[in-house]
Order: sequence, then structure tokens, then C-alpha cells
Amino acid sequence: MSQDRERNDHDQYVGTISLEDVVEAIRQTDSPVATAKELGELLDCSSEAARQKLITLHEQGRVERRTVGANAVVWWLTDTEDTIAEINLDDPFWEAEAHTGDEHEPSVRTISMISSTGGAGRVPRGVTPRRFT
Repeated sequence: MSQDRERNDHDQYVGTISLEDVVEAIRQTDSPVATAKELGELLDCSSEAARQKLITLHEQGRVERRTVGANAVVWWLTDTEDTIAEINLDDPFWEAEAHTGDEHEPSVRTISMISSTGGAGRVPRGVTPRRFT
């Protein structure tokens, strides 16, 4: 751990590790699970600081945990957190205007004409027949 991190007036490290930093560190590990010690090393913070962030993430339902030994706890991202990571909010798809796939909505007159003729029959003059699928 780096000794050049900023400290407060009580000689305690200033909290600069965010919950998102911890989530991203879990994603970067080579294993599907991580320990607080591993995350502390990745984030250049104490394992206790990493553990406190993991507890908060667990309370939020973003990570799961399991005790695997006398003092060993492993943590992993929930399915929801993994799914969120796969969504690219910068994708232009999210800016596109929603539409039904047809440039023109059928008019009430067209719908009435089709339903009154049972979908078949003679089309009145001035009405363009439309095919609905």
C-alpha cells in the first residue's frame, strides 16, 4: 500500500475509494470471486477499507458473500450487477426515438373501412388500401 496517500488531521487515510471503484476492481480480478485483501491491494487501500465498501455493496444487493474458512470471506458480483455492466449507456441506441416500425399510423377511417368490410371487399374511392401484418 502506498504511503503517500492523503491523510486527515487524525492521521487517518482520506476516503477516496468509491463503491464503483470496488465493483470495477472485482470485475478486473482473474477469479469469479475476490477477497477484501485482494481488492485492497488492487485499490491501494487497506483490506479493512475494502471490506467496509464490500459490506455496503452487500447491503445494497450488488455483491454476494460466502465464508469459506475460519476467517476467509469471498465476494462476487450479483447477476444484476453483471447485467448492468454489459449495458453501454453511451450507445447511440439509447438516444434513438422510439417508433412502431411503420412510418404512418393507420387512420381511424382506414381501420373502420377494413373492419366494416371484414378485411376484404371493395375499397372506397380516395382510400389507399393498406396491408397490416
